[in-house]
Amino acid sequence: MDKTAQHVGASGTHLESGGRLGRTQREPQALFKNGTLMLSTTGQTDAYYTAAILGLRALDAAEPRARRFGDEAEARWGRFRGALHQGDRLEMLLRDAAAVWGVAFAAAQIFRLPGVATDEPFGPAWSSLNTREADRYLAADAPPTLLACAQILGVTPAPVALPPIRPVTRLVIAGGAAILAAADAFAGRDELDWAAQVSVVADDSTTRQLAGLASLFVGALRPCAVIASDEYSPIPGAVPVVSDDAEFTCTSRLS
Repeated sequence: MDKTAQHVGASGTHLESGGRLGRTQREPQALFKNGTLMLSTTGQTDAYYTAAILGLRALDAAEPRARRFGDEAEARWGRFRGALHQGDRLEMLLRDAAAVWGVAFAAAQIFRLPGVATDEPFGPAWSSLNTREADRYLAADAPPTLLACAQILGVTPAPVALPPIRPVTRLVIAGGAAILAAADAFAGRDELDWAAQVSVVADDSTTRQLAGLASLFVGALRPCAVIASDEYSPIPGAVPVVSDDAEFTCTSRLS
């Protein structure tokens, strides 16, 4: 694992801190009106942006010099922005992060938006934020941890049975609590490779984004595979790790 990023994982995935977390948001249905994406649950897009900001702050904390937030970043943006506004700035930050971390930041992958190229994080139907909305997200400065992202996304930590994890172990995971448990087991173990050893089967947006964010919080160099249930094929030798909050569409593919 990348030692530069490891401190993010070591502090960000431990599950003993914090109170009880509850799943309070329902998965939205993707609808289109006059060619524009509409989500039936606005809280879900709010959770997406809020968790993504924590992910961006985690990336900044893992780098020798912060380049997304802080006084230097503000000064660079002031020189560069021209006619662009804060909504454009946030979209640029998310696009930059999605180029490496995919489903952690790419709304098109998180919400499984139809007809969007795999390397396009948003797509033409995604509505950009205005300055006021973007300022609210950019101003959020909560400590970036995976547990905080889980709370935002409505995922509750819970005990999950894990097999002994060695460098040859392959896991196929379903459920947000299972992601948290596995991330905690991988954190700080340089001999393990999260991206090579873990695949997550998830359909709902919250679990898909949490899986993407877990990759950067455990200090991986690239994201693990996040697979929709209707695209999943059995992985030879992989051990299923399933939590009670997993979707039936996913658990039925692992049984």
